[in-house]
Amino acid sequence: MNFRQLREAIEQRVRDATASTVDAVSVTQRTRDELIDLLRMWPTVIVALLTFAAVYWIAPQQVGILVYTVCKLSIAGYLGYWLDRWIFPNDRVESPDPDKVADDPEMAQKRRAFLVGCCILAAGFMS
Repeated sequence: MNFRQLREAIEQRVRDATASTVDAVSVTQRTRDELIDLLRMWPTVIVALLTFAAVYWIAPQQVGILVYTVCKLSIAGYLGYWLDRWIFPNDRVESPDPDKVADDPEMAQKRRAFLVGCCILAAGFMS
């Protein structure tokens, strides 16, 4: 092995080590971002649990109604989301398929929010 081959082998190993370090950093960053994304709703969960505890402490007979109402409104929100997907199959807010992405994603987001909100209101007015 001559000097040139040795130098190329060392440079290749340095490039491989650098690439694996960059990959490890990007994986660590992605994992950190996913964790932050999961934790962003924790304040809301804590407030909901405190409210549930307050209702249980003040009027325990109302806990069943509270659970029923929360379930009903959650299902309505889920149905509103899928209603938007069913009515506008090729006009999505985000999609890996570029043919299905909306021409105006902001308008598609507003439309989806409106449909979900309407479904939640309709479910809220039902007894």
